Amino acid sequence: MADHSPEERPECRARSADDALARAAEYGVDLSQLRERLHLSPTERWEYNKKLYGAFHEFRKAGREHYRRKTS
Repeated sequence: MADHSPEERPECRARSADDALARAAEYGVDLSQLRERLHLSPTERWEYNKKLYGAFHEFRKAGREHYRRKTS
């Protein structure tokens, strides 16, 4: 029998992962979106995140311009 700490045993890791998912769901994380993204390849995930960043950047830029016009 191998000498493992409780955190290193496979059955503890599985339980910890399940616990983490349960805590994430309780916090409000949409697990269906997480599962959907994990079906993508790393390259597909990278491309998806680049698109999201682009959209975020445009929203942020528009918000700043709107705020500047509003306070001028």
